Amino acid sequence: MSSHKSTQKGGAAKVALVPDYPSQVRYAELLKLRGLSASTQEDYPRYLRKLAARVGRDPAELDEAAVRGHILYLKDEHHYSPSSMRTAVAALHNFYRHLPGHEWRLFKLVSAPSPRKLPAVLTRAEVARLWTVLRKDRFRVIPRLIYATGLRIGETVNLEVRDLCGGEPGFPRIHFRAGKGGKDRFVPIPPIMLGWLRAWWKTHRHPCAQKGGMCELWTGLFETPACPRRRAGETAAHTA
Repeated sequence: MSSHKSTQKGGAAKVALVPDYPSQVRYAELLKLRGLSASTQEDYPRYLRKLAARVGRDPAELDEAAVRGHILYLKDEHHYSPSSMRTAVAALHNFYRHLPGHEWRLFKLVSAPSPRKLPAVLTRAEVARLWTVLRKDRFRVIPRLIYATGLRIGETVNLEVRDLCGGEPGFPRIHFRAGKGGKDRFVPIPPIMLGWLRAWWKTHRHPCAQKGGMCELWTGLFETPACPRRRAGETAAHTA
């Protein structure tokens, strides 16, 4: 997803709300038909909308030189980051390939590589100091889970109890559902982290545990080793 402030919702450079041209409407429909992710269905039309607003014409009427000028404008005037440039070019390429049917050489020439920097790796002492700063378990449990498993923030906060019910005895794992690209994957979770989660949940049960939702499975996970899956209608009897 774009990181440039002018490409984000509510960013500094806002595009005036004007009716979409017919080709833009068809493009939005095409993205739905292709089953692309929700973020792509939101981002791609926004980049096309910026082009239409800038030139004041239906984007489908533009030639390769005009689109090339717009890409240079994004790079030189708006100073798009490499990731934003790649998304913008992908959105335009997808539009011109599938709507007007142009296979322009331009899109094969554009390159926006990101600099390859060494990751910042914390020492054990720095990690230990971090846990001492986060004094309350409710603030500490999610960073610990991210550190222990390598999950993304969005993946972590969307976990359900059923996602932790997996793996062989002594080798627990998380079943992450509908991740990037709509793909499921398994991620090992250290037994000590699972123990921290169990201890934390004993003092903090989500309100939906009383409503028969997926969260009620936390009760089964943290009270029994077998991690049973109850039916929603059984919740009241088990949580009373």
